[in-house]
Amino acid sequence: MATITTEQKLNTKTVKVKYNTLKEVLDGISNSKVALKYNIPKNTLSTWLRNKEKIFNAVEKGNNPKRQRTRKGSFANLDQAIFKWFFIVRSRNVTVSALILKTKAMEFAERMNVTKFHASGGLLDRWKKQYNISFKMVSGEANACTSKMVTPWEKTALQTILSKYKLNQNYNADKIGLFYRLQPNKSLHFKNKKCVGGKHVLQDWHPLMH
Repeated sequence: MATITTEQKLNTKTVKVKYNTLKEVLDGISNSKVALKYNIPKNTLSTWLRNKEKIFNAVEKGNNPKRQRTRKGSFANLDQAIFKWFFIVRSRNVTVSALILKTKAMEFAERMNVTKFHASGGLLDRWKKQYNISFKMVSGEANACTSKMVTPWEKTALQTILSKYKLNQNYNADKIGLFYRLQPNKSLHFKNKKCVGGKHVLQDWHPLMH
């Protein structure tokens, strides 16, 4: 009578087990610890990681978690299209909120004729984990102004301006302003990269002191 090999037993892992295993890896737990916990070889875990899109799609779309096999990920091309767009706009320091990303995802889905797609929070979380993306505070105009630009002005032009006024006529109002159509102060960004935003458009900035 033929015996069931270890490899055959491992192939019977349900989609739900694979999903939970991958979530722990993506949450930062080492591959070795996860493999030991679920009693699977490391090379099997590596295979699951390569196929994580299919596994996540199967669970997110509500497929029966007891099923052994998964269909080819329906949203793989859509995910890639969204990522390419995201990479381009972030390289231009355009902030991207969750609402903006969901709206753009729906636009791409319509263009690509992807049916039964809903930009839910679960799909957003899966996409963020897949491409190592998280929400970060935007560092204002850090990319538009440097200390090398400010220091010479402070030592020359500023001193000339201040000399025309008495001490009690000087006010510090560098934090006061009204910004119209201001971008969000948080953006989706790559976890291992500094998150900076673009400079404010001058016609959208209004001084509050005259």
